Amino acid sequence: MKDSKVVERLTPTKGGEWLTEQFLAIYNLAVPYVKGKTILDAGCGTGLGCSTLLEAGANDIEAFDISEKALRFARKNFGSKRIVFKKADFEKDKFPLSKYDIAISIEVIEHIKNYRFYLDNIALSLKNKGLLFLTTPNAPKPFYNNPYHLRYFTDKEVCLLLKEANFKVIKTWTVSINNFSLYTPILIPVSIISTIKKSRFYPYLIKLFYRPKVKEGDTSGETMFFLARRYE
Repeated sequence: MKDSKVVERLTPTKGGEWLTEQFLAIYNLAVPYVKGKTILDAGCGTGLGCSTLLEAGANDIEAFDISEKALRFARKNFGSKRIVFKKADFEKDKFPLSKYDIAISIEVIEHIKNYRFYLDNIALSLKNKGLLFLTTPNAPKPFYNNPYHLRYFTDKEVCLLLKEANFKVIKTWTVSINNFSLYTPILIPVSIISTIKKSRFYPYLIKLFYRPKVKEGDTSGETMFFLARRYE
């Protein structure tokens, strides 16, 4: 698993606020479950999601990614005594055994050739009845052809993979991109967009118009989200 194969990751900078809203909508689904828990973030990227979970009351977070560049950004911008950022290759490196209450895997398995090893590795790292939050693009609905994705999965395929790794799916959602964010550059002139971005109301407008669509129990959206419980 080479970093060059997974360079697709969010770096939260000014100008990409709408994409940040999409990203945070995914992590926010895990927020109600993390208070007081020990978290594994298996594919943390630049660390924004870890910061979100820490603010929600997570006890300790160990966050892994293959990119040292992403980890440097995470340590610089989201460093905390309660978050440890570490480098790992998910094709071969193992996580600590039976250590975590919750594991987070956001948009990772589609980048990994040996995704069964990755899921088994996460399962072994969780305490009995620990929770896994996993997302991946929906095979019938990928909204663009991503050169960094090795394959796409259907909801049935993910459920089977999780079952084989000793997980039971207990809840599902889909998260879909807000169409307004796709058509903004076409419908609104760049000069007007630049003026709006200077307004003090811009952050509120982003949350109002660019909030993604989240549907519980749905299989029609672009990103599938699974909550699963690990059993011995």
